[in-house]
Amino acid sequence: CNTDPEQIQKRIVEMKSNLKTYKKHVAVSYFTKDLLPALQEQGYAQSRTQQTTYGGGVRTKAWSSYELTSKGRGAIFAENDTTPIILPVLESIREYEKEQKRKMTESLLALQNAGIDTAQIPQEEIEEGDGIIIRSFRTWHNYIELLRKNQNDTNDNLNRIDQLEDLRLRIDAWRMDNAGKLRISPSDALPDHLLLNIV
Repeated sequence: CNTDPEQIQKRIVEMKSNLKTYKKHVAVSYFTKDLLPALQEQGYAQSRTQQTTYGGGVRTKAWSSYELTSKGRGAIFAENDTTPIILPVLESIREYEKEQKRKMTESLLALQNAGIDTAQIPQEEIEEGDGIIIRSFRTWHNYIELLRKNQNDTNDNLNRIDQLEDLRLRIDAWRMDNAGKLRISPSDALPDHLLLNIV
């Protein structure tokens, strides 16, 4: 089997690109504390204890290194073999996904309370935790909230909020007018997330 470092790196990048967005940000500890032991248990990887001496040979330092077994190399580099590596779902992953779903629920509720139509957010973006539309809504909401929290004695931020809201309403009025003329829905004339990007 070919164990060229460049091919290994390429394969890792391909595997990571197939992960959903929020899974790409799993903590490094997941790979060292959870994934590697699971791969070892299934015979795809093995660990070796290594050590070195320092301080004139008085002290030693030991650590564990990992390498693919023949089964692991075969699973990664076998030509014309797309058989997936099946591992049990780890508890840490279940907890991580549960936490991400909780955060998404809270985020959607905050957007709804701010008057944003979250029905326009594609289900795919909700599942992945990111995307063009939800990012636009969050950016607008977070900016307005930041202005509210940091208002000063002269109410400059409140004035800024009023100006932004007035601009949003003007653009929305233009959108409604053109949607009526073209006999299409306002969101077809200009989606909400693009409207907020303009503001």
